[in-house]
Amino acid sequence: MQRFDLVSETSTERVWTQVVWSVQWTREVRAVVIQQVGKKGQVTGYAVLFSTAVTMPAHEIMALYRSRFEIELIFRDAKQFLGSQDVQLRSQQGIEAHWNVVLLTLNLCRLEVLRAAGGGQDLVFSLEDMKRRAYNALLAQVILSNLDLSARFAELEHLPFSPLNFGLKAA
Repeated sequence: MQRFDLVSETSTERVWTQVVWSVQWTREVRAVVIQQVGKKGQVTGYAVLFSTAVTMPAHEIMALYRSRFEIELIFRDAKQFLGSQDVQLRSQQGIEAHWNVVLLTLNLCRLEVLRAAGGGQDLVFSLEDMKRRAYNALLAQVILSNLDLSARFAELEHLPFSPLNFGLKAA
């Protein structure tokens, strides 16, 4: 990292940048290296970002990549869990209406997670986790109703390791 300029440093990450020559693209690119730093100051991981906008500041490039990641997750969730790729329509209006319904459903799910979490800037949203939690709740309701214990369903939310969260991915 001798030839790179240190842009910022926190207790958890260091950001370095430099304009370098790309042999592949035969042009200059801005390289941004984000190092994750451990508790003892050692580098535990890193990410390297590239941009052809060589005058763009490193933090702006980082913000654009993070936005891109969030947008890609939205479309991935829409395809995998809401069936956006399983529809066959012949008109442009029908396709637009279908996508509007899919994205509305996705936004309502995100709103529900945000409401349940009481807001939060760094909230991680996964439609897969939301569906798994709904399936867990349905299974718990069926089991408890078969055991004539339906009144105890509310207790599941307040257990330290709620069975409703079984199988959720740690973010």
